[in-house]
Amino acid sequence: MRRIALLVCALVATLGLVPAVADATQLVAMYPVGAAPFGVAADPTDGRVYVADNGAQAADGTGRVSVVDPSTGATTTLVTTTVAGLVAVDAAARRLYASNANASGTIVSLDVFDLTSASRIASLPVGGHGVALDTTRSRAYVAGGRTLTAVDTTTFATTTTFAPSGESWFGVATDSGLGRVYVTNIGFGRPSLVVLDAASLAVLDDIALPVSPRFALAVDAVAHVVYLAGSDLAGPPFANSAVFALDGASGTILRSSSLPGFPGGLIRFAASHRLYVTEMDRSTLVELDETTLAPTSPALALPWSPALLDLASDARIYVAGNSANVLGAVAQHVNTAPVIDSLSLSPASPRTNDVVTASVAAHDPDGDVLTYTYAWQRNGVTIAGATGPSLDLSVAGNGDKGDTITVRVTVSDGQATTNATASVTVANTPPTVTVSLSTATPGKRDTVVATATGADADSDALIYSYTWRLGGVLQPNTTSSFDLRKVEAEYGTVLTVTVVASDGTVQASASASATVTRPSH
Repeated sequence: MRRIALLVCALVATLGLVPAVADATQLVAMYPVGAAPFGVAADPTDGRVYVADNGAQAADGTGRVSVVDPSTGATTTLVTTTVAGLVAVDAAARRLYASNANASGTIVSLDVFDLTSASRIASLPVGGHGVALDTTRSRAYVAGGRTLTAVDTTTFATTTTFAPSGESWFGVATDSGLGRVYVTNIGFGRPSLVVLDAASLAVLDDIALPVSPRFALAVDAVAHVVYLAGSDLAGPPFANSAVFALDGASGTILRSSSLPGFPGGLIRFAASHRLYVTEMDRSTLVELDETTLAPTSPALALPWSPALLDLASDARIYVAGNSANVLGAVAQHVNTAPVIDSLSLSPASPRTNDVVTASVAAHDPDGDVLTYTYAWQRNGVTIAGATGPSLDLSVAGNGDKGDTITVRVTVSDGQATTNATASVTVANTPPTVTVSLSTATPGKRDTVVATATGADADSDALIYSYTWRLGGVLQPNTTSSFDLRKVEAEYGTVLTVTVVASDGTVQASASASATVTRPSH
């Protein structure tokens, strides 16, 4: 382990630091720890952070784990049987597992500490590289280059499986739901991700990778996705380093993205769907969107070469400052939810066959790209399939006279959402009417009949009223027929009927007229 840390430090000295603009995250504190800190594990119970001091070895060969209490800034130590490399915390059982190896790699150990008493309760001659826990199976899994050992955390009995020839196993992660153990193989020409059965340690898959993975490994145990990053096989300047997301069940590579440097550690923050990767050669912390694997902001420049990292219960990221003997606390960017500035519906008083359109204006204080989703309701009941910015009321079931139409708009920046609603009431649609007369050339003794034809978009029952005028003079007749025998109508007199169709709303009445002229013979 120490050889890896020293190699990377040499690369940093050769390449120099590459500055980056800090935007999404900020280094807010540093705590002194032992020499060449490497592995980091945060205890969610009390907030303490455990740091493996990979360059600290006492005269008697023992190593050190620094214990940092960020609330007070105090640092204490735990003594390991040899040089500490990587650590893992079992918060429920109040235990720390430290995977250790001396500089030559000839002495390895897995030390188990009781965190309540700060005492070592077991030491096993296995490990030296990555360590991960599966608390549902009461197992700790520790890599040793040529081996992977499962440790029963109740009895401390061990089961070991050996790496195939040409493979070297470094990082370890588990998915208890799938019953899988994932191990990175740096490969010596054929790097890969090795998948083992958590119960039997049988190798289930060996997924070839175009990069060399070490300790940048994390698992989404809900979606069963494995995230890992590896360095360019060609070495510096690591132009072809990359990060990957794999389906944990099938081993299929779901997506990948390039990285500019040498990845040290990787963690996942489920709440914000972010990945954080340390780049040891560039002294940066990179924030990635776990869905796209694209950077969400410029990388955070650090004043030292970082090693591994962990996410604590205070939502801070604790990073081992490998080249400066410090533990850095990085405050994550706190996402601000989008703001909906206005939401309106037009027309403000729609009618049955209108199209209602939602107009929304929103902005994001962080400058994030926004997406919009729509849900429409009729009288409080969601309208199936109505998910666009407009609603066509002419579609059956979408809305009629008197219905309350509501739209709920959700604006998302990819992390947080903001909702707003707006409502309108569907107004009455006036009826339409036409009228025709039974004859175009009435005689003096004829009866002229008016036929009214009305329509109503709201399907309301219509009432018709008739007004007759003879030669422009209002007649007392209000029926649909007019008997010319009852009046004196000279030749050439114009007879006019006006029909009003009403659906019961005075303001919504419609009218139509028709005329005939009594002929001159």
